[in-house]
Amino acid sequence: MSLILPQNLYNVVPRFCNSRSVYDKENNFIGTYTGFTSRPNGTSDGHIQISTLEGNFWIRGEGIYIEGMGIKLVSDILYD
Repeated sequence: MSLILPQNLYNVVPRFCNSRSVYDKENNFIGTYTGFTSRPNGTSDGHIQISTLEGNFWIRGEGIYIEGMGIKLVSDILYD
């Protein structure tokens, strides 16, 4: 089994997909990936948009993608 290293959330999400579950670092479901991202640049780390019961939010952090599970953060969630 290969080791999966954490990456910026922008780089973690598979391209051309949406409706993937997103979990925090304690494996609690926090929302669903909407398919929207913003690229990293000189002033931003890059973000993904998630949909929750409270509305849509842009988040950033580090995570991994686990096939069959979705996106799992390995750092604290940073909301923007």
